Amino acid sequence: MASQKSRVLSLFRKILQLSRTWEAMSGKREDTLIEREYIFNEAHKLFKQNKEIKNTSEIEDHIKEGEVRIELALHYRIPYPRQVHLQQSSLPPREDGYRGFKASQRRAAKLSRPIYLKSYRDKDVDK
Repeated sequence: MASQKSRVLSLFRKILQLSRTWEAMSGKREDTLIEREYIFNEAHKLFKQNKEIKNTSEIEDHIKEGEVRIELALHYRIPYPRQVHLQQSSLPPREDGYRGFKASQRRAAKLSRPIYLKSYRDKDVDK
């Protein structure tokens, strides 16, 4: 548990450092400031949201999520999470006119959610 705590704190420090040194891909100062603020606010919100988690495997998943989001941001130079696209075949059309997901569609959407979006809850998918 102590090693996970140090890893979480190290990850938080790394993200805060990234928020201070981030440069927007456009090179514009106002874009840089907006993206730096986004990184800081997103880290603060997600760490606060997940602070009560006690399950070690779930903590490990969230640590991986943070590390992957950092790597994606640095690689693509975009701090925002990447969108998830489902295969057309995984979400068949509804015949009954209901707007929500069928159970099989919810399962497919949940299974296709990448690790870097673990902290986000999609209302339609998680029902």
